[in-house]
Amino acid sequence: MDRSGSLRGSKMTLKMLNDFLYQIECAYEDCIKSDSFEFEDTPKFDKIFDVLFSKYYKIGSGSSRRVFALDKNTVIKMAKDRRGMAQNLVEVRVFEKSPDRVAKIKWYHPKGYYLIVERCSSLWRFLEDKDVNIDASDFSDYVDINVKEHYTAKKVDNIVKNFVRENKDEAKYKPAVFKMLAKQIKELATFIWKNKIHDIYDDQLGVNKAGKIILLDYGMDQEVWEKYY
Repeated sequence: MDRSGSLRGSKMTLKMLNDFLYQIECAYEDCIKSDSFEFEDTPKFDKIFDVLFSKYYKIGSGSSRRVFALDKNTVIKMAKDRRGMAQNLVEVRVFEKSPDRVAKIKWYHPKGYYLIVERCSSLWRFLEDKDVNIDASDFSDYVDINVKEHYTAKKVDNIVKNFVRENKDEAKYKPAVFKMLAKQIKELATFIWKNKIHDIYDDQLGVNKAGKIILLDYGMDQEVWEKYY
């Protein structure tokens, strides 16, 4: 990947992006020298976050990463600490293996400092636009798999059957849309099971430009979970 690819559909110029990422990289390099690496209350990061909070929309913040929208098509996921760096690198590996199941990564730092990612619609908005009477959190309850359990393809099939059974009225009301949802819940559940991804909630599910339901946050695999949590 080269950084110019991350500018398609973006209002940021290549120079703006390069300058901004260089500042971020310098700040991380300073922090990483410390055994207790965290970017909270770090002067260089304070300046970066002054820029981010003044110019860009903060989408969210988790235990180890912060996410900002750089424009309507692009977000940046920034690691707060080593856990966040590890999660960013997991997402790079998963994306390279299965780019159609997750939000597109346009550019990333090789040490996991940050990811530049395609901005996708939320699942709840997608369901609302399709006039489907299913809450996004209900959908995520079926997609989520406890990877500590021993799952099989048959158990994933049962997840889909239970989803269809509990939403049978909606299936009659919107049969084409519901058939698509049932198919995608099976694909996502299988994907999560095979990749041992933890902690899937409704706000971690989105819809890409092609209208496909995908994972937005998927860096918590079994290895990261066992090492850091």
